Amino acid sequence: MKSGEFKTRKEAAWAIVNATSGGTPEQIRYLVDQGTIPPLCDFLTSMDVKIIQVALNGLENILKVGEDDARVSGTINKYAVLIEQCYGNCFLRSYSIWCKMTFISQIYGESYLKLYFYFRSG
Repeated sequence: MKSGEFKTRKEAAWAIVNATSGGTPEQIRYLVDQGTIPPLCDFLTSMDVKIIQVALNGLENILKVGEDDARVSGTINKYAVLIEQCYGNCFLRSYSIWCKMTFISQIYGESYLKLYFYFRSG
């Protein structure tokens, strides 16, 4: 998902997000280990609203697994840290401001408010 034509990268993103929405926690962990977080974060800068929404759904699914893992191990959500390392949380905050300014409330409501939970301390 890092290189190639936008259309191909978009299809790969859909496949990853579908896998995160129906996959087991083990499968989602495997996808993260294969480096899916940075490309999903990269899509947050796209001008294609649909792919932004797709990427946000995938990140949310990944963050849920990370939150469950953090609860069990008594540590922090390591997937939230990975998203922060590729500035995904900054994109989320910037995107939320843009959504407020342009009144795209559906995406704002469905994505930012859900994902804010994972970055509430920052």
